Amino acid sequence: MKQFEMNEEAICVSVIIPVYNVAEYLRECLDSVISQTYSNLDIICVNDGSTDESGTILEEYAAKDLRITIVNQENAGLSGARNSGLEKAKGDWVLFLDSDDWIEKSTVAELLELTKKSNTELICFGYRRVDEKGNFLSDKLPIEHTETSGEFKMTPELIWALSNRNYVHFKFIKKRLLDDYGLRFYPGVWFEDFTFSQSIFALMLDKNICVTDSIFYNYRQREGSIMKQMVKSPKVFDSFIVLRELFEFYRENGFSDKLHELAPWLVSKMYYRTMKNAPADMIPRIYEDIRSIVDEFGLYKGFYNKIRLWGMLQPRPKWSKLFYKSHQYTVKVCFLGLTLFSSKFYNGEFTAKFLGMTIAKRINKRLSDI
Repeated sequence: MKQFEMNEEAICVSVIIPVYNVAEYLRECLDSVISQTYSNLDIICVNDGSTDESGTILEEYAAKDLRITIVNQENAGLSGARNSGLEKAKGDWVLFLDSDDWIEKSTVAELLELTKKSNTELICFGYRRVDEKGNFLSDKLPIEHTETSGEFKMTPELIWALSNRNYVHFKFIKKRLLDDYGLRFYPGVWFEDFTFSQSIFALMLDKNICVTDSIFYNYRQREGSIMKQMVKSPKVFDSFIVLRELFEFYRENGFSDKLHELAPWLVSKMYYRTMKNAPADMIPRIYEDIRSIVDEFGLYKGFYNKIRLWGMLQPRPKWSKLFYKSHQYTVKVCFLGLTLFSSKFYNGEFTAKFLGMTIAKRINKRLSDI
Protein backbone atom coordinates (compact mmCIF):
# COMPACT_ATOMS: atom_id res chain seq x y z
CA MET A 1 0.00 0.00 0.00
CA LYS A 2 1.33 3.43 -0.89
CA GLN A 3 1.87 5.44 2.24
CA PHE A 4 1.71 9.15 1.47
CA GLU A 5 0.06 11.67 -0.78
CA MET A 6 0.60 15.42 -0.88
CA ASN A 7 -1.85 17.64 0.97
CA GLU A 8 -2.64 20.56 -1.34
CA GLU A 9 -3.99 22.70 1.51
CA ALA A 10 -0.89 22.59 3.73
CA ILE A 11 2.40 24.38 3.10
CA CYS A 12 4.41 22.24 0.70
CA VAL A 13 8.19 21.91 0.89
CA SER A 14 10.17 20.69 -2.13
CA VAL A 15 13.25 18.64 -1.27
CA ILE A 16 15.54 18.47 -4.31
CA ILE A 17 18.01 15.57 -4.37
CA PRO A 18 20.51 15.23 -7.24
CA VAL A 19 21.58 11.58 -7.54
CA TYR A 20 24.71 10.28 -9.24
CA ASN A 21 26.31 6.91 -8.37
CA VAL A 22 25.69 7.03 -4.63
CA ALA A 23 23.97 3.69 -4.07
CA GLU A 24 26.01 3.12 -0.91
CA TYR A 25 24.53 6.19 0.81
CA LEU A 26 21.24 6.77 -1.00
CA ARG A 27 18.95 4.78 1.31
CA GLU A 28 20.12 6.72 4.36
CA CYS A 29 19.47 9.97 2.52
CA LEU A 30 15.98 8.98 1.37
CA ASP A 31 15.03 7.50 4.75
CA SER A 32 15.88 10.81 6.42
CA VAL A 33 13.44 12.61 4.10
CA ILE A 34 10.46 10.24 4.02
CA SER A 35 10.58 9.92 7.83
CA GLN A 36 10.32 13.68 8.44
CA THR A 37 7.90 14.67 11.20
CA TYR A 38 6.37 17.10 8.68
CA SER A 39 4.83 15.04 5.90
CA ASN A 40 3.65 17.44 3.17
CA LEU A 41 6.74 17.09 1.03
CA ASP A 42 7.43 17.22 -2.68
CA ILE A 43 10.50 14.96 -2.98
CA ILE A 44 12.25 15.34 -6.33
CA CYS A 45 15.08 12.90 -7.05
CA VAL A 46 17.04 13.72 -10.19
CA ASN A 47 18.86 10.63 -11.45
CA ASP A 48 21.71 12.34 -13.27
CA GLY A 49 22.80 9.45 -15.47
CA SER A 50 23.79 7.07 -12.66
CA THR A 51 25.47 3.83 -13.76
CA ASP A 52 25.26 2.01 -10.42
CA GLU A 53 22.20 0.78 -8.50
CA SER A 54 21.01 4.30 -7.63
CA GLY A 55 18.21 4.23 -10.21
CA THR A 56 16.88 0.92 -8.90
CA ILE A 57 16.86 2.25 -5.34
CA LEU A 58 14.93 5.33 -6.44
CA GLU A 59 12.31 3.20 -8.16
CA GLU A 60 11.96 1.09 -5.01
CA TYR A 61 11.30 4.13 -2.82
CA ALA A 62 9.00 5.83 -5.34
CA ALA A 63 6.86 2.67 -5.47
CA LYS A 64 6.02 3.00 -1.78
CA ASP A 65 5.88 6.79 -1.42
CA LEU A 66 3.75 8.92 -3.75
CA ARG A 67 5.57 12.07 -2.69
CA ILE A 68 8.68 10.98 -4.61
CA THR A 69 9.11 12.12 -8.21
CA ILE A 70 12.00 10.68 -10.23
CA VAL A 71 13.55 12.69 -13.04
CA ASN A 72 15.83 10.57 -15.22
CA GLN A 73 18.30 12.44 -17.41
CA GLU A 74 21.69 12.12 -19.05
CA ASN A 75 24.54 13.30 -16.87
CA ALA A 76 24.45 17.09 -16.68
CA GLY A 77 26.41 17.63 -13.48
CA LEU A 78 25.27 18.96 -10.14
CA SER A 79 24.03 22.30 -11.50
CA GLY A 80 22.03 20.66 -14.27
CA ALA A 81 20.46 18.18 -11.84
CA ARG A 82 19.45 20.89 -9.39
CA ASN A 83 18.02 23.02 -12.18
CA SER A 84 15.92 20.06 -13.36
CA GLY A 85 14.67 19.65 -9.81
CA LEU A 86 13.74 23.32 -9.57
CA GLU A 87 11.73 23.10 -12.79
CA LYS A 88 9.68 20.24 -11.31
CA ALA A 89 9.36 21.69 -7.78
CA LYS A 90 5.81 22.41 -6.62
CA GLY A 91 6.57 23.54 -3.09
CA ASP A 92 6.32 26.91 -1.41
CA TRP A 93 9.80 26.40 0.04
CA VAL A 94 12.90 24.64 -1.32
CA LEU A 95 15.47 22.55 0.52
CA PHE A 96 18.49 21.10 -1.31
CA LEU A 97 19.92 17.77 -0.18
CA ASP A 98 22.86 15.90 -1.69
CA SER A 99 22.26 12.18 -2.04
CA ASP A 100 25.21 11.12 0.13
CA ASP A 101 24.05 13.34 3.02
CA TRP A 102 21.04 13.25 5.32
CA ILE A 103 18.90 15.62 7.40
CA GLU A 104 17.64 15.40 10.97
CA LYS A 105 14.14 14.00 11.44
CA SER A 106 12.53 17.29 12.52
CA THR A 107 14.37 19.51 10.03
CA VAL A 108 11.43 20.58 7.86
CA ALA A 109 9.04 21.00 10.82
CA GLU A 110 11.47 23.22 12.71
CA LEU A 111 12.31 25.30 9.65
CA LEU A 112 8.64 25.90 8.92
CA GLU A 113 8.11 26.89 12.54
CA LEU A 114 10.85 29.50 12.12
CA THR A 115 9.10 30.89 9.03
CA LYS A 116 5.99 31.45 11.13
CA LYS A 117 7.97 33.42 13.71
CA SER A 118 9.93 35.53 11.23
CA ASN A 119 8.95 37.55 8.20
CA THR A 120 11.53 36.14 5.81
CA GLU A 121 12.11 34.32 2.55
CA LEU A 122 15.45 32.84 3.60
CA ILE A 123 16.72 30.82 6.56
CA CYS A 124 20.40 29.97 7.04
CA PHE A 125 21.13 27.13 9.46
CA GLY A 126 23.98 25.07 10.85
CA TYR A 127 25.32 21.74 9.68
CA ARG A 128 27.42 18.83 10.89
CA ARG A 129 30.50 17.49 9.11
CA VAL A 130 30.78 13.70 9.17
CA ASP A 131 33.25 11.28 7.60
CA GLU A 132 32.47 8.65 4.97
CA LYS A 133 31.09 6.28 7.61
CA GLY A 134 28.93 8.98 9.19
CA ASN A 135 31.14 9.60 12.21
CA PHE A 136 31.04 13.09 13.71
CA LEU A 137 33.80 15.51 12.70
CA SER A 138 32.58 18.99 13.67
CA ASP A 139 29.57 21.30 13.82
CA LYS A 140 29.54 24.42 11.66
CA LEU A 141 27.54 27.56 12.43
CA PRO A 142 25.92 29.73 9.73
CA ILE A 143 28.32 32.56 10.62
CA GLU A 144 31.83 31.29 11.25
CA HIS A 145 33.04 31.48 14.88
CA THR A 146 29.91 33.38 15.93
CA GLU A 147 26.79 32.15 17.72
CA THR A 148 24.06 34.14 16.03
CA SER A 149 20.42 33.11 16.04
CA GLY A 150 17.54 35.41 15.24
CA GLU A 151 15.97 37.61 12.60
CA PHE A 152 18.28 40.17 10.98
CA LYS A 153 18.20 42.80 8.28
CA MET A 154 20.43 41.77 5.40
CA THR A 155 23.34 44.19 4.95
CA PRO A 156 26.61 43.99 2.98
CA GLU A 157 28.38 43.20 6.28
CA LEU A 158 26.02 40.32 6.97
CA ILE A 159 26.45 39.03 3.41
CA TRP A 160 30.20 38.95 4.01
CA ALA A 161 29.77 37.20 7.35
CA LEU A 162 27.65 34.53 5.66
CA SER A 163 29.97 34.15 2.66
CA ASN A 164 31.98 31.31 4.20
CA ARG A 165 28.81 29.20 4.04
CA ASN A 166 27.91 29.48 0.37
CA TYR A 167 26.67 25.90 0.06
CA VAL A 168 22.97 25.84 -0.77
CA HIS A 169 22.37 22.76 1.39
CA PHE A 170 22.30 24.92 4.51
CA LYS A 171 19.53 27.26 3.36
CA PHE A 172 15.74 27.13 3.37
CA ILE A 173 14.53 29.25 0.46
CA LYS A 174 11.16 30.63 -0.57
CA LYS A 175 10.70 29.28 -4.09
CA ARG A 176 8.94 32.44 -5.25
CA LEU A 177 12.19 34.34 -4.65
CA LEU A 178 13.97 32.09 -7.16
CA ASP A 179 11.17 32.10 -9.72
CA ASP A 180 10.63 35.86 -9.70
CA TYR A 181 14.23 36.38 -10.85
CA GLY A 182 14.62 33.16 -12.83
CA LEU A 183 17.51 32.26 -10.55
CA ARG A 184 19.16 28.96 -11.44
CA PHE A 185 22.57 27.31 -11.10
CA TYR A 186 25.31 28.11 -13.62
CA PRO A 187 25.80 24.84 -15.55
CA GLY A 188 29.00 22.89 -16.03
CA VAL A 189 31.21 24.58 -13.43
CA TRP A 190 32.49 24.03 -9.92
CA PHE A 191 31.69 26.61 -7.21
CA GLU A 192 28.13 26.83 -8.60
CA ASP A 193 26.85 27.34 -5.04
CA PHE A 194 28.82 30.59 -4.76
CA THR A 195 26.95 32.52 -7.44
CA PHE A 196 23.60 31.02 -6.49
CA SER A 197 23.91 31.80 -2.78
CA GLN A 198 25.44 35.23 -3.25
CA SER A 199 22.69 36.14 -5.72
CA ILE A 200 20.08 35.15 -3.13
CA PHE A 201 21.88 37.25 -0.51
CA ALA A 202 21.77 40.23 -2.88
CA LEU A 203 18.04 39.74 -3.47
CA MET A 204 17.55 39.75 0.31
CA LEU A 205 19.41 43.06 0.76
CA ASP A 206 17.53 45.33 3.21
CA LYS A 207 15.04 42.50 3.87
CA ASN A 208 14.74 40.30 6.94
CA ILE A 209 16.47 36.94 7.00
CA CYS A 210 16.48 34.29 9.71
CA VAL A 211 19.71 32.77 11.02
CA THR A 212 19.71 29.80 13.37
CA ASP A 213 22.59 27.90 14.94
CA SER A 214 20.46 24.73 15.03
CA ILE A 215 22.12 21.79 13.27
CA PHE A 216 19.77 20.23 10.71
CA TYR A 217 22.06 18.86 8.00
CA ASN A 218 24.70 16.09 8.03
CA TYR A 219 27.35 16.80 5.41
CA ARG A 220 29.45 13.77 4.44
CA GLN A 221 33.12 14.32 3.55
CA ARG A 222 34.07 11.73 0.92
CA GLU A 223 37.37 11.08 -0.82
CA GLY A 224 35.62 11.02 -4.20
CA SER A 225 33.77 14.31 -3.70
CA ILE A 226 34.29 17.40 -5.85
CA MET A 227 35.84 19.23 -2.91
CA LYS A 228 38.54 16.57 -2.71
CA GLN A 229 39.14 16.68 -6.47
CA MET A 230 39.50 20.45 -6.39
CA VAL A 231 43.08 20.49 -5.11
CA LYS A 232 45.57 21.34 -7.88
CA SER A 233 42.96 20.98 -10.60
CA PRO A 234 42.55 23.41 -13.52
CA LYS A 235 38.85 23.46 -12.61
CA VAL A 236 39.72 25.90 -9.83
CA PHE A 237 39.54 28.57 -12.53
CA ASP A 238 35.79 28.05 -12.57
CA SER A 239 35.90 30.34 -9.54
CA PHE A 240 36.43 33.31 -11.87
CA ILE A 241 33.58 32.20 -14.14
CA VAL A 242 31.10 32.19 -11.26
CA LEU A 243 32.54 35.44 -9.88
CA ARG A 244 31.99 37.17 -13.20
CA GLU A 245 28.49 35.66 -13.40
CA LEU A 246 27.69 37.08 -9.93
CA PHE A 247 28.85 40.59 -10.80
CA GLU A 248 26.85 40.42 -14.02
CA PHE A 249 23.82 39.52 -11.89
CA TYR A 250 24.55 42.57 -9.71
CA ARG A 251 24.72 44.79 -12.76
CA GLU A 252 21.54 43.46 -14.39
CA ASN A 253 19.48 43.74 -11.19
CA GLY A 254 20.73 47.07 -9.83
CA PHE A 255 22.99 45.84 -6.99
CA SER A 256 26.37 47.06 -8.31
CA ASP A 257 26.35 50.36 -6.42
CA LYS A 258 24.85 48.96 -3.23
CA LEU A 259 27.43 46.17 -3.06
CA HIS A 260 30.41 48.01 -4.55
CA GLU A 261 32.39 47.87 -1.29
CA LEU A 262 31.57 44.18 -0.79
CA ALA A 263 32.65 43.09 -4.28
CA PRO A 264 36.45 43.41 -3.73
CA TRP A 265 36.16 41.19 -0.66
CA LEU A 266 34.44 38.52 -2.73
CA VAL A 267 37.20 38.86 -5.33
CA SER A 268 39.78 38.34 -2.59
CA LYS A 269 37.97 35.25 -1.32
CA MET A 270 38.05 33.61 -4.75
CA TYR A 271 41.60 34.81 -5.38
CA TYR A 272 43.05 33.14 -2.31
CA ARG A 273 41.01 29.97 -2.78
CA THR A 274 42.31 29.71 -6.33
CA MET A 275 45.91 30.52 -5.37
CA LYS A 276 45.78 27.77 -2.77
CA ASN A 277 44.58 25.06 -5.17
CA ALA A 278 45.91 26.06 -8.59
CA PRO A 279 48.78 24.22 -10.31
CA ALA A 280 51.99 26.29 -10.18
CA ASP A 281 52.20 26.75 -13.94
CA MET A 282 48.77 28.38 -13.97
CA ILE A 283 49.51 31.11 -11.41
CA PRO A 284 50.07 33.78 -14.12
CA ARG A 285 46.54 33.14 -15.38
CA ILE A 286 45.15 33.98 -11.95
CA TYR A 287 46.53 37.51 -12.15
CA GLU A 288 45.20 37.89 -15.68
CA ASP A 289 41.70 36.79 -14.65
CA ILE A 290 41.70 38.98 -11.52
CA ARG A 291 42.72 42.09 -13.47
CA SER A 292 40.10 41.36 -16.12
CA ILE A 293 37.26 41.09 -13.58
CA VAL A 294 38.39 44.18 -11.64
CA ASP A 295 38.55 46.25 -14.82
CA GLU A 296 35.34 44.92 -16.36
CA PHE A 297 33.18 45.71 -13.34
CA GLY A 298 34.93 48.90 -12.20
CA LEU A 299 35.98 47.53 -8.83
CA TYR A 300 39.26 49.45 -8.65
CA LYS A 301 37.50 52.60 -7.46
CA GLY A 302 37.96 54.27 -4.10
CA PHE A 303 41.01 54.36 -1.84
CA TYR A 304 40.00 51.43 0.34
CA ASN A 305 39.14 49.22 -2.62
CA LYS A 306 42.55 49.96 -4.14
CA ILE A 307 44.22 48.86 -0.90
CA ARG A 308 42.20 45.64 -0.83
CA LEU A 309 42.89 44.80 -4.47
CA TRP A 310 46.46 46.07 -4.92
CA GLY A 311 48.14 42.93 -3.62
CA MET A 312 46.08 40.76 -5.96
CA LEU A 313 46.63 42.60 -9.23
CA GLN A 314 50.37 41.95 -9.60
CA PRO A 315 52.32 38.68 -9.24
CA ARG A 316 54.22 38.45 -5.98
CA PRO A 317 56.01 35.65 -4.09
CA LYS A 318 54.35 33.84 -1.22
CA TRP A 319 56.87 35.27 1.25
CA SER A 320 56.04 38.88 0.38
CA LYS A 321 55.53 41.10 3.42
CA LEU A 322 52.29 42.40 1.93
CA PHE A 323 49.65 39.88 2.87
CA TYR A 324 45.95 39.54 3.35
CA LYS A 325 44.17 37.32 5.88
CA SER A 326 40.68 36.84 4.55
CA HIS A 327 39.33 35.25 7.73
CA GLN A 328 40.36 38.36 9.69
CA TYR A 329 39.62 40.80 6.85
CA THR A 330 43.03 42.44 7.41
CA VAL A 331 45.58 44.04 5.06
CA LYS A 332 49.09 44.92 6.23
CA VAL A 333 52.09 46.60 4.60
CA CYS A 334 55.34 45.77 6.42
CA PHE A 335 58.99 46.70 6.03
CA LEU A 336 61.81 44.94 7.90
CA GLY A 337 59.28 43.49 10.30
CA LEU A 338 57.71 46.88 11.05
CA THR A 339 54.03 47.37 10.20
CA LEU A 340 53.84 50.58 8.20
CA PHE A 341 50.16 50.46 7.39
CA SER A 342 47.28 48.18 8.35
CA SER A 343 43.57 48.14 7.72
CA LYS A 344 41.00 45.86 9.27
CA PHE A 345 37.34 45.27 8.53
CA TYR A 346 35.44 43.06 10.94
CA ASN A 347 31.84 42.86 12.12
CA GLY A 348 30.92 46.22 10.61
CA GLU A 349 33.98 48.14 11.88
CA PHE A 350 36.74 49.47 9.63
CA THR A 351 40.01 50.70 11.16
CA ALA A 352 43.12 52.02 9.36
CA LYS A 353 46.45 52.58 11.14
CA PHE A 354 49.77 54.13 10.11
CA LEU A 355 52.79 53.24 12.25
CA GLY A 356 50.42 52.02 14.94
CA MET A 357 48.39 55.24 15.07
CA THR A 358 44.72 55.18 14.07
CA ILE A 359 44.16 57.42 11.06
CA ALA A 360 40.63 56.32 10.12
CA LYS A 361 37.82 54.54 11.86
CA ARG A 362 34.35 53.90 10.64
CA ILE A 363 31.71 51.85 12.43
CA ASN A 364 28.70 50.57 10.57
CA LYS A 365 25.94 48.73 12.34
CA ARG A 366 27.53 45.61 13.84
CA LEU A 367 26.13 42.18 13.22
CA SER A 368 25.38 41.79 16.91
CA ASP A 369 23.27 44.96 16.82
CA ILE A 370 21.35 44.26 13.62
